[in-house]
Amino acid sequence: MPTPPTPPTPPTPAAPAPAAPTLSLGVGIAGLNVANGVTVTGSGSDTIIGGDNDTVNLSGGANSVSVHDHAALTIAGGGNGITMHDNGTATIAGGGNTITMHDSDSLTINDSRTEANGFAGNVTFGDTISGHNNDTIALNYGLSLGNSDTVTIGCTTTLTGFTGNVTATATGVVNAGSSDAMTFAGSNEAITLNAGGSNTISTTGSNDTITIGNSATANSSASTGGACSNGIILTVGATAAGTTLNGGLGTDTFSAGAGYDGGNHYVGSTGSAAQLFAGAGNCVNYSGLACRVSVNYNTGSGQGYDASGNLLWTDTYTGMEQVKGAQLNGNVLTGSNANFNELKGGLGQTTYYDGSAGDRIIWGEAGATGLVDGQGTDVANLGNGNDELYWRNQPSNSKGVSNFGETAYGFNTGQGDDLNFSEMSTSGYAGVSRSFAGTAADASNWVNVSLAANGQDTDVWFDKSGSGNFTQVAVVLKNDNLFGAFGVANTNTAAGDQQVVQDMYNTGHLVLNQTH
Repeated sequence: MPTPPTPPTPPTPAAPAPAAPTLSLGVGIAGLNVANGVTVTGSGSDTIIGGDNDTVNLSGGANSVSVHDHAALTIAGGGNGITMHDNGTATIAGGGNTITMHDSDSLTINDSRTEANGFAGNVTFGDTISGHNNDTIALNYGLSLGNSDTVTIGCTTTLTGFTGNVTATATGVVNAGSSDAMTFAGSNEAITLNAGGSNTISTTGSNDTITIGNSATANSSASTGGACSNGIILTVGATAAGTTLNGGLGTDTFSAGAGYDGGNHYVGSTGSAAQLFAGAGNCVNYSGLACRVSVNYNTGSGQGYDASGNLLWTDTYTGMEQVKGAQLNGNVLTGSNANFNELKGGLGQTTYYDGSAGDRIIWGEAGATGLVDGQGTDVANLGNGNDELYWRNQPSNSKGVSNFGETAYGFNTGQGDDLNFSEMSTSGYAGVSRSFAGTAADASNWVNVSLAANGQDTDVWFDKSGSGNFTQVAVVLKNDNLFGAFGVANTNTAAGDQQVVQDMYNTGHLVLNQTH
């Protein structure tokens, strides 16, 4: 019987690869030397000396860590001293770190702070970082405030030793509550401010840029203090040289407040023509200042002057859409040739010049008498744009009541200019007993016109009761014969006057039911 063949010997299975070693530390481990490729976890206040390819995960701060090539550090806490070598990564949640980097390292610091209601004090962000070639650094600093805080916010971060191809980005975000007073103390800072209600800001370090970060839909604070529009309202105090205030994407009002010393650059977001016509544009509001201002949005420059004509300050503007004059007589407001603007009078007499893109002129409220609904002294000079003359009637929210007796040059129906009395003819506004009915026939109960004795000017009369009792001239349209513009021959007769008013209403040059 033949001998069966010997079966082959099965191959010996390969031994499994050894798992990477893991060390779990308590708090306060001192002087731990770690080999290459080790994962270390700890609770903070640890001293670790590592090698290549180590992974260090620490759940608390105040550590001293030194690693070599390709190490990865994640630390949930600040106050660390860290030395990295080549191609390492570090992510740290907390500030106050001292970090030495070498080549091609990546560092992210996320330092977020929160303060409660009524906090008063200083909040300072800062890290000390040195490095070499091809490093990447991201610094993310954030502060969330409660309400009624008084806080000075600064940054002391220093970057030294970098020689080439270094990418470094710094993001500072402040989330304000209501009635917070914030002073930004750093220089050359770029700060996003998500403002709340009735915030006050000032700067002491030069060349800061503060951008309002809320979206347009988030800006819903009620208008106060004669503000230009709804939206976020910031009161601006004393500021250092070179401060830039950027309205961001929303509709924001920068109101000059106590200690205002100008020297700021205001940047507005550019909206569509329809948005700007609806008053959705960033505003600089000088109505709280006891001076006069000369603001020219076309040249991008504005000045404040005292009662003796001495220059107080100069501001500059990019893409701003609204401005409100100050309290002394002699304000001069000029619109842009690029964007539709709202030029608003305050307590002082104001002269307006439209830009070629068109403007809404909102008459001031003091005039020669200093009384609301008195005889005004504002003068509007209208040019090539599509312009609207608008009367305010909102004393309860500090927007004021525009005077009658104003003067306008250059009113031109051929360019689409109009007179808007909507707040004076809508029930619910101050002293208005009934609303305009929305018909051309009813328009004659609110507005009347007459040709002046010189045969060149048109007087426009208004009756706030809507009963056809005309005792006040709202505006004199200089060198503009509306009877001739609408082809009405029988001037200064009841039928002729009524025909002009109805023609103006039917063609959109008289507006009685569209408030802004």
